[in-house]
Amino acid sequence: MDMGLALIDFSNGLIRFAGAKISLYWSNGTNVYKQKGDNRAICCRHPGTFKDHDIKLIQGFTYYLTTDGYLDQSGGDHGFGLGSERFSSWLLQHADKPLEDQRHAFSESLANFRGNLPQRDDVTVLSFRLP
Repeated sequence: MDMGLALIDFSNGLIRFAGAKISLYWSNGTNVYKQKGDNRAICCRHPGTFKDHDIKLIQGFTYYLTTDGYLDQSGGDHGFGLGSERFSSWLLQHADKPLEDQRHAFSESLANFRGNLPQRDDVTVLSFRLP
């Protein structure tokens, strides 16, 4: 199972992030940053640990976690997966909009990208920003 956890520490202005095959993205509409999670799933047979990453909370940035189903969705002219590069470009386009507008924009962008191809997996984007 893939999973991303983000603990928001308001008193220290940090997000502590750990990811099992999931990354944390953040953007202000001008720049996009990405903290990759570990390349191992929850309940991996091989022993190991997950690394915590402390990321500064920045006013005006929106933070995102997304499922692999969103990034792996087939579509476009050649039926390839969406990928993190295209997702990052969408973040640049929409990160400074109100969250409700982003919800509609990401849903519409994915539907347009997918075209007539079926949805392959769960497609979830969780986003938040400081008030």
